[in-house]
Amino acid sequence: MRLSYQLASSTPTREVFLAALNETQAGIYFYQSDLKTKEFLTYFEIAQQARTFIPMLSALGIKQKTRVLLCAENTKEFVIAWFALLQIGAVPVPMPPSATLAGDNQFAARVEPMLAHHEHFICRQGDVDKLTTANITFINIAGFSDCLETDSSPITLPSFADSDEAFIQYTSGSTSAPKGIVINYRNIVENTAALASATQTNKQPTFLTWLPLYHDYGLICNFMLCLLQGYDLIITLPMAFIKRPIKFLQLVAQHQATSMCMPNFALEHIHKAVVQKQAALDLDLSSVQWWSIGAEPISVQAMENLYQVLSPYGLAATALSPSYGLAEATVGVSVSRPNTPYETVLLNQRKVILNGQPINGLEIEIRNKDKQGFGELWLRGDSIAKHAYVDGKKLSITDPKGYVFTKDIAAIISNQVVISGRQDEMICLRGENIFPYDIEALVRQLTELPIRRVACFFVPMNNSVKTVLMYESKEKHVHLHERLHQQIFAHIAAHSTLKVDEMIAVPTKAVPVTTSGKIQRTKARNQYIQTGYKDIAVLRTTRASA
Repeated sequence: MRLSYQLASSTPTREVFLAALNETQAGIYFYQSDLKTKEFLTYFEIAQQARTFIPMLSALGIKQKTRVLLCAENTKEFVIAWFALLQIGAVPVPMPPSATLAGDNQFAARVEPMLAHHEHFICRQGDVDKLTTANITFINIAGFSDCLETDSSPITLPSFADSDEAFIQYTSGSTSAPKGIVINYRNIVENTAALASATQTNKQPTFLTWLPLYHDYGLICNFMLCLLQGYDLIITLPMAFIKRPIKFLQLVAQHQATSMCMPNFALEHIHKAVVQKQAALDLDLSSVQWWSIGAEPISVQAMENLYQVLSPYGLAATALSPSYGLAEATVGVSVSRPNTPYETVLLNQRKVILNGQPINGLEIEIRNKDKQGFGELWLRGDSIAKHAYVDGKKLSITDPKGYVFTKDIAAIISNQVVISGRQDEMICLRGENIFPYDIEALVRQLTELPIRRVACFFVPMNNSVKTVLMYESKEKHVHLHERLHQQIFAHIAAHSTLKVDEMIAVPTKAVPVTTSGKIQRTKARNQYIQTGYKDIAVLRTTRASA
């Protein structure tokens, strides 16, 4: 099946960027960790400040088309640095700061392979200190702070082609090694214009986000979309949301925010925080018209639970918007439209989310379909990246027709995209495609359990497949985990046809995740095959012994 859509924008990309920097009073509210202290700067004021750092960057050898590693923080300093690179025509390569990566060597393991292919790194001193080798020009991001800008002349940009590199988005590597997706200027303008068209609310949109700006969901679907469309953006630190989710939601009423984007785990985090309060909250969510949920598999139960606890505070059911996207598409592929109820379908006796209609400017093909219409999801269009950097080499990622394979298994139902899961996380049992996400969601439903992260994966055996469930917990008492294992086995047996063969309790930070928090099931499976987690397992139980 093939669906095609018209282009969202035909305006020259350089004109779009110039208008965004010079012709709007919109800007960004930067919040500190207390979610009280804030500062507002228009996009023009930020670009003004950024302009003062251009001579320093140029003197260090940064020029047009220079690729620059840049630790992406939800701070004013990061945005100033990004705008400075934009005005030079350099190519930012956003990286997660070391503080976001668990383990002492995780930051070095992520960044050091890239140092050989870049000459400049904008980050904090603490990030550099985590590296075992630093043969690179270090530029302290802390220096991109307030300055006295007296030049009120319009912001200028160098000439560039639509196909020139705008930035490099390294994928988080949930199922494979990271690769640097090359996003060009046309990709950005096309995708943000299409998203703006698809998510238009009945008043001027205002976005509220805590999403990290090193991830495409935060960088494109919030920062770049608001910049290029002239929307106000309220931005907080990710950890501020994690620590104070209810206080974060109070910013909705303060700014009359219309739009938010979050992954599935954030919905569960908010639900847990509200339930634990056991009292009326000072919340007003009536201004929210588009609450995008994406970036990881979406749980119907999580969305229903969230609506149940937040509807008394004005959240409309029509605001919740299951969405789908990936870095290779710049970010957005499909969204449920604002003020439209999201839909579910019953597949193999389970509810599945419909991820909304495709946005403009995309061509979609479902290849090698099964009897239910699910198959490989391929995309083509002006939002779609054509190249990626792997070990410093720029390689094509499209087929001869210009389509890119998402590695997701999907179908089109009621003109909406439905995602079953990742192809390399799927197994086929009794003719049915099985994915691990439902098992993980079942475990997370047991909210009284002291469980942090859950990973389910399939391990090939001689003539069969073993299903392994691993969960993190701070609890170290074996007798407690024995009781937990019995509860989990019983809950899964009562709600799923898939049986878990082995369950492993591990300490916190043992389940591998990407920098954006996605479970790395392939990596977890490989580690299981290599070590069985014997050195760290608190308790291991098989179904037969449970």
